[in-house]
Amino acid sequence: MDRFYLLIVYGATEIEKVGPFYSADARDRRALELHQTLDCLDALFWLDLKGRKTSAGSYPAMFFEREEASHAEA
Repeated sequence: MDRFYLLIVYGATEIEKVGPFYSADARDRRALELHQTLDCLDALFWLDLKGRKTSAGSYPAMFFEREEASHAEA
């Protein structure tokens, strides 16, 4: 079964795992919500567990620009 997580690094010292989410879309929607609460020193990463394969990475800056543009219009 595939599982999807978020990893938050707070100020380069503390790590928090959020999840599991059962789809990448659900995880990404939560990432957009969490991004609003993070400080400029915090980092948000995605983590996918698919069978025995683990993949991780960072979100591109433009992923969060959609969210900021929609808040600016409101």
